[in-house]
Amino acid sequence: MEEERDETGRFRKGVSGNPKGRPTKERKYHGTPVMNRLAIFRIMEQEVPVRSADGVASKSLYEAIFEKAAIMAAGGDRQAMKLVLDAANRAAEENEKQLDAIEYLKTRVAMLEIDLAEWERKHPRQTHGVLVMPAKEPAE
Repeated sequence: MEEERDETGRFRKGVSGNPKGRPTKERKYHGTPVMNRLAIFRIMEQEVPVRSADGVASKSLYEAIFEKAAIMAAGGDRQAMKLVLDAANRAAEENEKQLDAIEYLKTRVAMLEIDLAEWERKHPRQTHGVLVMPAKEPAE
């Protein structure tokens, strides 16, 4: 420790007096408990009257808020533009993931149907004590 300092007691050039650095601050998260989240979702799904050029319509709070943000974005509000585009990109990514999952499931079901048909061909089934043999495939 003494070699880090010079004869006047100062730290030598390139040697830190605090080698570990400043301790990181612990972030305070305002985690929403599950019950509060459910209450928020219930509130956001409530139908509210919304006035427009067509008259008064009933929409969920989600729809009303997003529609207002989209109108503000179209008017040039940069924060609203960012919010709307981020939401649209997240929705597109989620849709893409769901389409990929559906395609995977379709492929998996087709493979399982082929496996089942093969298994049924190899294993004759019995119905009420009578052995039912599958039809023989024509020889080629």
